[in-house]
Amino acid sequence: MADNPDNNPDDLKPLLLQLIKTVNEIKQEHGSILAEHGKILAEHGKRFDQIDEQLRQVKEMVGIVRLREVARLDGRIDQLAQDIALDRHAATPRPS
Repeated sequence: MADNPDNNPDDLKPLLLQLIKTVNEIKQEHGSILAEHGKILAEHGKRFDQIDEQLRQVKEMVGIVRLREVARLDGRIDQLAQDIALDRHAATPRPS
């Protein structure tokens, strides 16, 4: 093989240097793209965290409003039940 003129290492040297240069350029290009993607993902992560916090606050407020409405309706039911009981009591004939 050493006698084959096609296997001259000096002929491969420029090709290998070009290949190394190209690989390094690709690494740099993709490295910056990956870094940019990392920044974007981090920003989206922050936004998702903010949205989750806002959603939690909304759910909490809705729960409080529901509890207040249930309490209001419960009080109204009690009031109506008392009114009915008083009306029935007033409508019953009294012995003379």
